[in-house]
Amino acid sequence: MDQSQIILKVDGMTCAGCARSVEQAIAEKGGENISVNLADKEVVFSSSTNVNIDEVKENIVKRGYSILADENSEKKND
Repeated sequence: MDQSQIILKVDGMTCAGCARSVEQAIAEKGGENISVNLADKEVVFSSSTNVNIDEVKENIVKRGYSILADENSEKKND
């Protein structure tokens, strides 16, 4: 299965509870191997090709966080 590493900049996370909430939002949409860095406002996760990144972002925003514009990047793991 084709895997990609997704890096999102997420604003509004301030504690371990926030990190868990964002992890759950990503996992609900199929993200795997999720790592949250509160200090850098960064979330890194793996994604197979069937994960809709826009739905992941929308699910994070629904929980009260912001996706920082122009900070998203996607790296292909071959």
